[in-house]
Amino acid sequence: MQTKMFNNTFSRIVFQILLAGILSSSGFSQSNNGKIIHTLMGSVYISAEAGLTVPFTDYKTSVPGFIWRGAVGYYFNTYTNHFVGVKLYGGTGQLKGEDSRKPSPEFQTDITFIGGGLNYGYRIAEDFYPSVFVGLSYLQFNPKDKNNNKLPNNSAGLYSKNDVNLNLDLSLQYFITDQVSLNASGGIVFNFNDWLDDIQKGNEDDIFSTFYAGINYYIVYKKDTDKDGVRDADDVCPDTPEGVEVDEFGCPIDTDRDGVPDYLDVCSNTPANVQVDANGCPVDSDGDGIPDYFDKCPQTPENVRVNRYGCPIDSDRDGIPDYLDHCPETPMGIRVNQQGCPTDTDGDTVPDYLDKCPNTPEGIQVDNSGCPLDSDNDGVPNYLDKCPNTPAGIRVTPDGCSDEFYEYIFDASTLFRPGEAILSPQAYEELDAVINKIKLRPGTRWRIEGHTDNRGGKEYNKTLSLLRAQSVFNYFISRGLSKDRFEVVGLGEDFPIADNNTPEGRRANRRVVLIRVE
Repeated sequence: MQTKMFNNTFSRIVFQILLAGILSSSGFSQSNNGKIIHTLMGSVYISAEAGLTVPFTDYKTSVPGFIWRGAVGYYFNTYTNHFVGVKLYGGTGQLKGEDSRKPSPEFQTDITFIGGGLNYGYRIAEDFYPSVFVGLSYLQFNPKDKNNNKLPNNSAGLYSKNDVNLNLDLSLQYFITDQVSLNASGGIVFNFNDWLDDIQKGNEDDIFSTFYAGINYYIVYKKDTDKDGVRDADDVCPDTPEGVEVDEFGCPIDTDRDGVPDYLDVCSNTPANVQVDANGCPVDSDGDGIPDYFDKCPQTPENVRVNRYGCPIDSDRDGIPDYLDHCPETPMGIRVNQQGCPTDTDGDTVPDYLDKCPNTPEGIQVDNSGCPLDSDNDGVPNYLDKCPNTPAGIRVTPDGCSDEFYEYIFDASTLFRPGEAILSPQAYEELDAVINKIKLRPGTRWRIEGHTDNRGGKEYNKTLSLLRAQSVFNYFISRGLSKDRFEVVGLGEDFPIADNNTPEGRRANRRVVLIRVE
């Protein structure tokens, strides 16, 4: 029971010290690039300690005994507040106990030990270094009574008086000078036999605790590894190349304070607070030769020519840089689109600033001034002209036709349903008006042409155009016109009068044309 209570108490103490180390601030030392320097790093020390033992054996009462030990150790360079070291030690002492129920009411066991192990700790303040030690030791023990006589089982040689122990220590160092620290520790030694009191009883081995107080003397504590004149314990930059000028903290001089020391800085006069690259030069993210802190366009694509402010060249000053401008010579002051080309509101390929008819319907053919074509110059554009071949000088009506009546264009979308060749009822009024004009001109001969857009197969379009022209012809005959006066042809998609790439253009191309031939 005593052993279990001690183990639980010791475990709680170890946990609390480790937790304090993890949560403690690392601000007790100078640092550079994440490195921390403190006194223990790279040090070699010797120590002398004395204290008490408290055994936990088969004897009812534990009596404190005297113990001492000497040690030599080394701490590695960890460059953090954590520290790790190795320690070799040796010493002697006594274990004592009393129990009136035993044949020998008192025992005192002389012990001699040597051992070694690892020390781990965390610096919680500038001079305070708590740590935990784990190691193994070789123990020689000799159980005796108070008169210094060997106890019965020892005298009978029933067991070996040598053993290997597991040692756990919790310690705290406090530095009083750079070379000297006071040390206090408490620990437990787990023995792997039950003979420390000369009695083997129960299921638990004998163990004992130790409490030490002593002094550590650091033989090697001043080092200047990089030979910069600042000892390692104070050197924030302990790996500075030899011959480089350093400041009071052992770090290379950085005149412009850009984070790149002068001996590596290609641009040692960079303005304050400017971001720099590994060479100490101002960052130029887009590689255009203008550093970011001066670059008004810091994300210019690679290999694009820029001006002195780092922005892409815009030769015609239309707001679209040359590398994106499809029309880099646009006259100044002209509105442009996203490609840098003059706007063309009606999409007729004539830019607005040259377009005299800027609202031409989409798909209508235009001349160089952007106005719809008027082939017969009668003042009615082709896309509205029912009689596009009126002779010059003839007065025409709004549909482009004259009393002479040489030609007429029917919109197939008005005469027929899509894909059909049967006349729609709404077509009759327009057809009757044309029939009346033909009747006023007896003896004339006419050709009826059917046309389509370019959608559908070529042969299909030929057939559809012919059927539609034939429907118009049949209606003319039904209204009393002589069939000998007409010629009927289907020309399909071969003779467009507008752009088949637009809905408007395709509608204009779907037509039936009446042409006077004699």
